[in-house]
Amino acid sequence: MAFIEVFGWIMIVILGITFIFSLIAVSKKPKTITKREEQRDRE
Repeated sequence: MAFIEVFGWIMIVILGITFIFSLIAVSKKPKTITKREEQRDRE
């Protein structure tokens, strides 16, 4: 049981890190998209 519990905690930590990293990536991408749209509007 202990090994399964440790494996579960490791999976939760990995999923948590990837989830936070994806949130950061998504929060940064819209800025670049809005900049591209502004450049298109100016043209």
